[in-house]
This record gives sequence, structure tokens and C-alpha cells, in this order.
Amino acid sequence: MALSRRTFNEQKRYETVIYKENTTPADFEMVEFQDIIRTEREALAKALITDGFLGDGFRVVGLGLANAVEVLSGTGFSFGKRTILPDSNHGLISGQHIFNMGIATPVTARVDLVYIDIFADTVNSTMDPDIEDPLLGPTADRERMRYVFRISEGSATVPTLPVGHVGMRMALVTRRAGDPLVNAADIEDVRPLASLNQQFKPKNLIVVSPSGGDFNDPMDALNSITTASASNPFTILVMPGVYTVSAALVFDQPYVSMIGTDPDACSILVNTAGISAADVSADHIVIKNLKIGFALGSGSHSATIRTTGAFNLVLENLVVSEDFYNENATNSFRGLDFASGGAVSVRRCRVFAQNTTTSAAVIVGPTATVTIDDTEVTAAVSDAMNHSNGGVLVVRRSRFLSTRVILTSAGTLTARDSTWRLQVLKAFGTMVGSTVVLTSSVTFEATDCVIDGATQRADMTDTTALWTNVVMNCQFYTSGGGTSRYRNCEFHGLDINGTVSDLDHCLLTGTSAWAIAGTSQEALVLRGGTGSRVTGCRTSPGVTNAILVLASSPFIKDCHLTQASDGSRAIHVNLASNPVIDNCLFQPLVPYTFGFGLIHITDTVSVVTLVHSHLEGNSGGHPTYFVNAGSVGSKLKKGRNTGTSGALYNAATVTVVTSVELN
Repeated sequence: MALSRRTFNEQKRYETVIYKENTTPADFEMVEFQDIIRTEREALAKALITDGFLGDGFRVVGLGLANAVEVLSGTGFSFGKRTILPDSNHGLISGQHIFNMGIATPVTARVDLVYIDIFADTVNSTMDPDIEDPLLGPTADRERMRYVFRISEGSATVPTLPVGHVGMRMALVTRRAGDPLVNAADIEDVRPLASLNQQFKPKNLIVVSPSGGDFNDPMDALNSITTASASNPFTILVMPGVYTVSAALVFDQPYVSMIGTDPDACSILVNTAGISAADVSADHIVIKNLKIGFALGSGSHSATIRTTGAFNLVLENLVVSEDFYNENATNSFRGLDFASGGAVSVRRCRVFAQNTTTSAAVIVGPTATVTIDDTEVTAAVSDAMNHSNGGVLVVRRSRFLSTRVILTSAGTLTARDSTWRLQVLKAFGTMVGSTVVLTSSVTFEATDCVIDGATQRADMTDTTALWTNVVMNCQFYTSGGGTSRYRNCEFHGLDINGTVSDLDHCLLTGTSAWAIAGTSQEALVLRGGTGSRVTGCRTSPGVTNAILVLASSPFIKDCHLTQASDGSRAIHVNLASNPVIDNCLFQPLVPYTFGFGLIHITDTVSVVTLVHSHLEGNSGGHPTYFVNAGSVGSKLKKGRNTGTSGALYNAATVTVVTSVELN
């Protein structure tokens, strides 16, 4: 069956085909309509995009195969036509396309060229039965862009091809006499990379590329900028490749953006020991979509990225020194250093640091304002974060892992949906001591966060904590000034020493390993000061002794306190304390046969006020007394308390001062 004639003529400038009403269009008219659309589309693509490949698309890789290479999947453009791999003629095996070169092992050494031959051909229903309707039979063929991988033996140029064919160079392959294997080192990538035609490039766009760009060194691109300003910004576009430089990237012109296409494909590595990878010395700098760090084997370094003054900086979608971190356990380097200040935004980054025991992966200086979003920080034998007094830090949806101090903060800190965790990393164990240090009369506001110091401790001094839905998975010591509020939080051992605190619907948990005060392993210690409130809180089933009150006058209301062992104490009062206990439920979880009281008063100076509370006995045994004392003359104020068993108090040791009612 003959095919339709092709009537399209670009010189006539027809833009569409207008069909007449109540008539059937001829097949050649429909073909012309399609040719008009295709020609306009290809003309636009040719005007915008130079011939070449995107990123790693169609890159040839040596895998040690015999007379064969791998070709990476991706996209290319030729005369406005798009070429893709894989396609129906070039499939993938285990995620890769293997091109068998179809030639014998070379007898003598030579260099071969791998190239792609691109051409159009027509497909009929015999070639592809899917295009034929089983009832109507063959009604139309298809035209497609096809390509074939070919070898030009002993030549670096594409040979003369038939009319209508276009050849594009892909790789030079060094062949050794008598050796069939093609290894990675034998391949030289010579693909042209697709890019915007010059006339369509945005103003002041500089392209860095291994080939075909304005520069092949990102430092040269930075040095070429001398007139950047708010009204004349510059953008450096970094194409895929590994760029090894001998000096730090210096951003000393304002309003400059360095943007890669993909951090997994665009690497900038410094190979000189003892220096940083990037120094920011100007305002309004953006570094984005890059892997930036240090070359393997280059020794120890300072910070990967640092500000040298109070500059505005955006770091987005960066991988910071990951390969250098993974190389060994001896490399020493920091991650992000904002000790000199600045207004910094860190977004969607992965940051690494190692062997900097006197420093941290992220440093926030006293004049810095830093926002960290969706970022992961990993610090081995290095603190995760050091936040100086005066600095302002906002952390959202981020994670910090360290073998040492996971958080040091003396500045204003706001955190949302983030985690700090003490963790074994690589071959490094975790430190012993305080892994969280919060100081300096500032505010730490946290919501939906986890602070996990494992078996170590956290310290907070002269700081106001405003926490909601926070899990503090380590011993937590607070002292000094500040007025803290905890809502729906979970504590694994909490010691409040003088800090006025409000605990609302918190879970108090822990085991015998949490030895906060003395040897009694209380879940909560309240000592010193007045005004603290414990409202609607509960103890976990594993808690032995719930609350210790020392020289303090807290208000404990609506709490559910359980005891997990025979003879344990729900509330222990000592050192002239005056707690008020209102509407609480006391519930032993095991048979209780000891004569101790669930509320135990050690001295004769303390006065316990107990009202509207209830002791729930246990079928296997119950406390003899609700309230008992270690010394004769301990004082109790009581009112409307109930119990299923046992006496309210031991009359031999406890003196009822008065009966009271509390609203």
C-alpha cells in the first residue's frame, strides 16, 4: 500500500490545516498538519538548545568487559530532536545498557571512537504489529528517530555517514594490543553537552562545564565576576562533572549564585590541606545543588563552608564533605562555620564533620542568625552543633547525629520536628558526660522534637525552655533562673533545681539506670524554689520512685503516679518542703506489703498538703499507710482523700496540722 504524499513546504509558512465542513480530509492533509506541528516544535528546540546530551545521559563507562562498554541512560538532542535511552531498541540489563562493540580484540594498540548514528526511519505494521488495527488492517505507518551505537576503529572522528544521518561523538576508548578488556581508565568522555544557545542565556549566566562551557574551573568563573550588584546579579551554572581545585572558592562579589544541576553529579573538591572549601566574603550569596568538600587523600582541613563576616548566605541541596567523611576515620574537618556571623539559610543539605573535638559540625556565632531546614548533620568525634550566646537559631525538620555533644546552645533557639541523637558512628563510640549543654539566660522553644542522649545526661542552666511534644531521652538537669513550660513531653529522669517549671500532661519515665539524686532513681526531682507546677502528669509502669521533693514547694495536681516495686515511694518529701498534692491517683502496680507510705516525709519541718486524692490498693497487698514519715512529728494537712485499703497516715509519726479544702 502506497504511503501518503508529503506536501509540507516550510517556505510557504503554513501554520495549520483548516478542514472544510462536511468533507473528509485527505490523508496527505493530516500528514501535513502533523509536519507543521513537528517542524515548529523542532525549530524551537534547535533555537533554544545546542546539540548534545544532558548530564550523564549516554555517557560511556568502562566496566572491565571484553570488547564492550556500558552506556548510561539519559537524554540527548540533535537538530531539535530528542533521543532517549533506554528505548525499544536499546534496553537495560540490571539498570545499564551494554554496547557490544562487535570488533575483535585489537592486535596493536590504538584509540577507537564510540559514536552515535542518529537517523529517521519508517515503521510499518510488519515491523510493529501494535500499530495495525485487527479489523481495519494496515492504515498508517510510523516515522521515528532511531539511533545506533557504532565504533570508528583507530580514529577520533565520525566517518562520513549516509544522507539524513547525524553522528555525535561519545567517547574515545584506549585499546591495548591483545587485551579485550575495556576498563574505566580507558574511557575519555567526549560527548557534547546540551545547553542553552547563547542568545537565550539569562543575563550574566556563566556556564562551568568539563567541555563546552564558558569555564572548566569554578574558581575561574568566580574570578571573572567584577561588577555584580543588586541590579546586576550573576549566576554560575555548574554542569555535571568533578572539579578538583587547589584553593578555596572565594565568594567576594555580592549577588552571586553558584548552582549545580544535581549534587550527585556536580562535585567541587579542594585538594590542598589545611584550608576550607568555600569562603563567603560578600553579601547575598547562593550555593545550591552541589557536592562540595575535599579531595580524597588531601589531609586535614578547616571548615568546608564558612562565612568571614556578617553576610547573607543561602545553602540549598548541598552534600558537604560526605565522600571525605567516608574515606577513613582519620580525616579532620568541620562542616559549616558561621562563627563570624551572617544571616544564613541552610536547606535540604547533608553535612558531615569528623575529628574536631574542640569544635562542631555546625557553628553559629554570637552575631549570626541561622535557619536550618530539612537538613541532616553527621559528626563523628565532633560536636554536632555549637550555638553561641547572642546567636539566633531556627531548626525545622532536621536531624543531628554525633558521637559527642549533640547540642551546645547559649543563644535563642527555636526547633520544630527535629532530632538530636548521640550515636555510635563508624568505629567511634560515644562520649561519657553531658551531651546537651543549654546556658545563658535565653529561650529554647521546641515542638515535636527528640533529644536522645542515650545513657548520658543533658544540662540546662539559666534558660527558659518552652517545650511541646518533646521527648528527652536522657537524664535532664535544669538549674538557675528561667521559667520553663513543658507540655505533653516525655522525660527519662528530670531534675529541676531552682528553675520555676510548669509540667503539663508529661510522661515521667526511666529505670534504675537513671540515678538522678542519691540512690532512689526518682523519675522527677523538684528541689529549691517555689512556684513549680506538675499537672496532669503520669509515671510510666517501670518507674520505681516517682517524685522527690527537696526544699521546694511545688503544686502537684491531677497526676497518676504508679509504683513498680514493693515498698517504692510515689512522693518523697524532705528538707523543709511544702508540696501541695491535689486530686492525684496513687496506684501500686505490684503487691505492696511493706509498711512504707506512698507519700513519705523524711523530716519534721516539711508540711505536706494532701487533698482530693485517692489510693488504689492492689489485690496482692496494699500499703499500710497512704502517708508515713521517717521521724516523729512530720506534718500533714489533709482534706477529702479516699482509698480502697490502708490508713490515710501513720498516727505514730505523722501529725495532722489541720484539715483543709482546696478549690
